[in-house]
Amino acid sequence: MSILTWFQGLGLSYKMGAAVFAFTAASYSTLFYLGRKWRRRLEEEGRGYWQAPKEERINELMADYWQPRLTSLLYGLAYFSNGFVRTTFSLWVPIYLLDEAGVSVSEASLFVGLMYVSWSWKTFVGLIADLFPLKWRGRLYKRKPWFLVTGLLYLAGLTVMATRDMENLPVWTGLFPAVTSVISAGAFYDMAADSFAIDVTPPEYHARVIGAVSTSSQSLGSALATIIPLWLLEVGGYKAVFTLASATGLTCFLYLLAKEPPVAGERRISREAVAFT
Repeated sequence: MSILTWFQGLGLSYKMGAAVFAFTAASYSTLFYLGRKWRRRLEEEGRGYWQAPKEERINELMADYWQPRLTSLLYGLAYFSNGFVRTTFSLWVPIYLLDEAGVSVSEASLFVGLMYVSWSWKTFVGLIADLFPLKWRGRLYKRKPWFLVTGLLYLAGLTVMATRDMENLPVWTGLFPAVTSVISAGAFYDMAADSFAIDVTPPEYHARVIGAVSTSSQSLGSALATIIPLWLLEVGGYKAVFTLASATGLTCFLYLLAKEPPVAGERRISREAVAFT
């Protein structure tokens, strides 16, 4: 049997999954092509990526926006949440689908693949965040609006997990939208937290905050996601497992308390930014 014949025999949902993958790959290829094209043109014109003076940038951060303990705490919570959520859903959703929902292995594989599509689109979500800052009380914000969107998506998924009967919840019209909402929230949370940390963290703190805090927090969240659900399954079933995982994402609302730097020229998306990154 040829690959084409095999593909033609697949169901509609599988073909849609393949279409999403192909569209994602084509989008990244287009972005890469445009970046290369713009870079060659800019280099021919003798133009490079604009940068603010480093000393001026660091002084601005240290004086007004760098809050070491708060930034480290928030960044750690973001990575802990994503470590816990992604491990929980990657491990326990397939088990639930196979053991409780009774779907086939191929259908469970399709479900898990599609629920992570939003993570494939993080680059474009980041571009949108940089292209369209939102104005609030006389100034522009690029990060805080996404923390708000993230929280609302977590709440949407959490509401379904906490209130619906998991035994009677339809797989594709009930569980899938709820899981996708939580996973997509995690992708937005990751993008916004990384962007915020880079915006406010001085270079000499990058290793400690962006490197150490994120890695250790994510590892802790992932480890606990393999242990705590074993107990939760005994006392509350899969509803308790998925509800707790979804609830950890609500820590994103704490970012609304932090100070966000103003939208300056070096933080705006441009052809130069795409071409030289």
